[in-house]
Amino acid sequence: MIYVLQVMTGKEKDVQWELLKRGYKSYVPNQTIPFRKSGAATTRNVIYFPSYVFLAVKELTDEIYYAMKTIPYVLHFVPREKPDKLSELEAVHIRLLSKEQNIIATRRADGTWKLNVEELEPYIERVLHRDFRIRFSL
Repeated sequence: MIYVLQVMTGKEKDVQWELLKRGYKSYVPNQTIPFRKSGAATTRNVIYFPSYVFLAVKELTDEIYYAMKTIPYVLHFVPREKPDKLSELEAVHIRLLSKEQNIIATRRADGTWKLNVEELEPYIERVLHRDFRIRFSL
């Protein structure tokens, strides 16, 4: 299950590192994009969801809840009063955004499609386009 933590803007990677040190798995979906600055080509790391870190735990217990409150730069869970887990589709989307990978679809002899990403296999019927890019409606 994945829960959402709101953190101070710009401190997403710091919180993710602190969670890793404490033994928790978390996601901060980001992408490295090229851009020009003063005529020179360079790259920048862009975070898809600024101010949010996605925490992956089996179950959110009171111990975990209060442990998150002690981490520097963590503001609160989303929603504040009663943290709610993401739906399975949202969780798959966050996990996919957190990885660098190319999704490749191949057509089987029986006419069905196979994807190289196992997490997406249950959602193969949600594919919108099967041309050069594969688009899903997750």
